[in-house]
Amino acid sequence: MKLEELQTFVQQLYSDTTITLTPFGTGAWSYAFLFATQKKKYVIRTSNILENFEKDELAYSYNCLTLRIPKMVRLGSVSGRYYAISKYVHGSYFEKQNANCLNTLLPSLKDMLSALYKVDLSQTTGYGNWTKPGIANHKSWHTYLLDVVNDPKHMLITGWKKNLENSVVGTKSFTALYKRLEQYVHFCPNIRHLIHSDLLNFNVLVQHGAISAVLDWGSSKYGDPLYDLAWFLYYEFTKIKLCEELITHFKSIIKDTRNFEERLLCYKLHIGLESIAYNAYKKQWKEAEKAAEYTAHICI
Repeated sequence: MKLEELQTFVQQLYSDTTITLTPFGTGAWSYAFLFATQKKKYVIRTSNILENFEKDELAYSYNCLTLRIPKMVRLGSVSGRYYAISKYVHGSYFEKQNANCLNTLLPSLKDMLSALYKVDLSQTTGYGNWTKPGIANHKSWHTYLLDVVNDPKHMLITGWKKNLENSVVGTKSFTALYKRLEQYVHFCPNIRHLIHSDLLNFNVLVQHGAISAVLDWGSSKYGDPLYDLAWFLYYEFTKIKLCEELITHFKSIIKDTRNFEERLLCYKLHIGLESIAYNAYKKQWKEAEKAAEYTAHICI
């Protein structure tokens, strides 16, 4: 969809011919543009995938003082693509903060993770990736984790396995890492909490020493809250020893701390396997190979 066409659509939507769209970022599945009316600023995202926008819409019901989620004001389709319009939230990316800022942010980050842990999921079902109605398709957390080896047609990255099999990278590394995952999955409890599962891909905004927004719930899951901690460990977010702080925090808030280290290792393996699968889908073979080597290295 051309920018001019989308801009005309937004102008008509708000009855304001002065609206101008400004490119605001590109995600794995969508494009984002900033615009302003006479009263407020908004972000419009376009995609050929509706599910992620619907998850963002439902995620807003979990919005609270310590888990700030932008409100979606419009959701629809135009010219064969879906669009979502949300209120603009001021802030800079979490990853861009220096050590001093991160020290200041720690209480807000811990509060946000605690809020995630406390979200009421009584009206939802299943484990793993969920859809708009709050339904996840797996009957247990274990079956979800083990399903990473499969390539069902309903996945966003359908076709990754065949790509990997036919590539110069091959499946040897993936298979070896998966066998390690199988050895550790039984340590993981079948518990259900809200997991964002993508907190380190420019999806957390910061302003005035606190988290101002948690964006993009497309990868969100129901399962063990330690999965979000594993993201920080997997990417070795070492500034100000943040991972050590978060490990201590999770041990203080979760009820079941059994097999803590084994669970984290299992989730780091799972994150690595998903990274290989994604890069295989994109046919980014250097990145797939790097993901395999890096995962093997940190999961020794």
